[in-house]
Amino acid sequence: MGKSKRGEHKTKFEKMPLSRFLLDWEKLDTNACVPLSCHKVVITKTKWMELPSDILLMIFQKMGAISILTKAILLCRDWLELARNEPLIWRKVDMTCHGKKFGSRYLQDIACIAVNWSAGQLEEFSAEGFVSDDLLQYLADSTSNLKSFSLINCRKISQEALEKTIKRWPLLEEIELTRYWMCPPEFYQTIGLSCPQLKCFRLNTIYIEFPEYDDIDKKDSIAKCIGKTMHNLCSLQLIGSRLTMEGDAGIQVSDRLSSTYSGKAG
Repeated sequence: MGKSKRGEHKTKFEKMPLSRFLLDWEKLDTNACVPLSCHKVVITKTKWMELPSDILLMIFQKMGAISILTKAILLCRDWLELARNEPLIWRKVDMTCHGKKFGSRYLQDIACIAVNWSAGQLEEFSAEGFVSDDLLQYLADSTSNLKSFSLINCRKISQEALEKTIKRWPLLEEIELTRYWMCPPEFYQTIGLSCPQLKCFRLNTIYIEFPEYDDIDKKDSIAKCIGKTMHNLCSLQLIGSRLTMEGDAGIQVSDRLSSTYSGKAG
């Protein structure tokens, strides 16, 4: 069943523009890459080739997905081969702080290539602004070892897609949802039950009124769901959740739990 569903999704995904982009990159002729001599770069090709492989790997890991895929691999076929064939480079994919230099579709394409080249070894993923429901599903289908997941200002994704995706990553230790819509308390309960190893949870929400949660006890429902299900938290941030902290909010603050609460969205 699992293979069938994955195949169905892949077939559907291949019909999308970002998948065609991915397939084009997979077929990229390394001999067609422009040699370093055609560019104004500090490191010459000779010196680059003399560097130990572990040093090259460290440099690529510090560059980040966007810089590698939009600049580095286009300069030299050796860099392309390194990026394409070394999954360790893609264990952490950080696609925040891109300064809106690229459109959402292009950033989704870049993210898909990074995830694809990680060969299932992706452990940390963070993105800002461009994530879609389809990209979330592609992430979930491509890796099961994710430990850190951060979304900033990704308001186009649905609660249903986000919930389904997180449920498929039981190894998650860190989750950040910043400037995302406020979800019903049951959503956070699902996260807690699905991710028993969760140690850090940061929630910075865009507040939406739920009429059924008007009284004080119900306004603290999110905190109660967190308290009942996220038992291994060491760090908790709730911004914009309208937490009253009156009465028993359900969160037992211990010496190992660093907590931040605010009723105003950041």
